[in-house]
Amino acid sequence: MATIPSYLSWKQSPPPETLSTGLGDVDSVIEGCPRGRITEITGPLSSGRTSLLHSILAEASRLGEFCALVDGTNAFDPATAAAVGVNLRRLIWVRCAGNAEHAMRAADLLIHSGGFGLIALDLCEMPAHALRRIPLSSWYRFRRAVENTPCALVLLNRDPQARTCASLLLEMKRERAAFTGSTPVLEKAAFAVIPRKPLRPRGAEFEARRWCNVRCHPHPGDRRARPRRPARSRAARFLRSSNRPRRTPSCCPSPACAS
Repeated sequence: MATIPSYLSWKQSPPPETLSTGLGDVDSVIEGCPRGRITEITGPLSSGRTSLLHSILAEASRLGEFCALVDGTNAFDPATAAAVGVNLRRLIWVRCAGNAEHAMRAADLLIHSGGFGLIALDLCEMPAHALRRIPLSSWYRFRRAVENTPCALVLLNRDPQARTCASLLLEMKRERAAFTGSTPVLEKAAFAVIPRKPLRPRGAEFEARRWCNVRCHPHPGDRRARPRRPARSRAARFLRSSNRPRRTPSCCPSPACAS
């Protein structure tokens, strides 16, 4: 009995290239953010979501790639990102002022425009009712648009939104925090990265320290460290100006014009 050869088989796609997170321990677990795929980072407030995003942006800009950040609630701090190592000259910052529809539309335009190595969509502080209005078809559209491109699409949310459209789902948790000073100030914190999709036998952990842009102990030779003269009141300035001798206008040499 003759057998008919079958040419039907499962489509085997090669493993995607990855973008490093800039954290060795995290890359050893998740192998970086896949390019041409959606990576979703979730977690509650102060769970390390923004710290991980800053590290990914710094690594992408270090490689010379252009990045885009769609900031849903204008929560991005350029000074902190620059201190971490993000090259702001290679970053496009789109502020949406709490409008989820504008954020989704801006992300759609950036994905279809091409030329970006990393596009981040931050929806962490969006109201829950605004996130519920985002249709699931939008995430399918994003997944289809980013396929076969060198761009890594990173989403930041409190809870998973892309669901099956995300190839990598990370859950963030704060493990411990250290405070200093009489008035408690956060000095450093340790965060845990737990892969939820695909599942991994273990997670990773990284530490973030407080960055301060205030010079607490200025150098004596620094001009900014010199004490300022006390400000005079409005009455003192008026008395000082009224006691000054009046000069004769240059247009008329007569002393009578000065009275």
